[in-house]
Amino acid sequence: MFQGILLAGAVLLLVESLVGDRGLTAMLEARRQHETLQSALDRLRASNATLRYQAQQLRESPAAIEETARRDLNLIAPGEKVFIVKDAQPPR
Repeated sequence: MFQGILLAGAVLLLVESLVGDRGLTAMLEARRQHETLQSALDRLRASNATLRYQAQQLRESPAAIEETARRDLNLIAPGEKVFIVKDAQPPR
């Protein structure tokens, strides 16, 4: 009788350690989630570094300002002429 209770308790502890709130499956899920969040954080840090560099260039480089104005705002410099060619693929 006592051995049966002990065996049932041991089985219960084993099952709890595998699938409980702090069991093996919860630990594996937490590890997977940590890796996912870490890779997302790495991507955001890289993007942040790129944006920081671009902001620095826009503050310090007139050429960067001109290039951005031409690309994003479709501006031209004084004295330049624009030729519109129909049926052409837009620049990428």
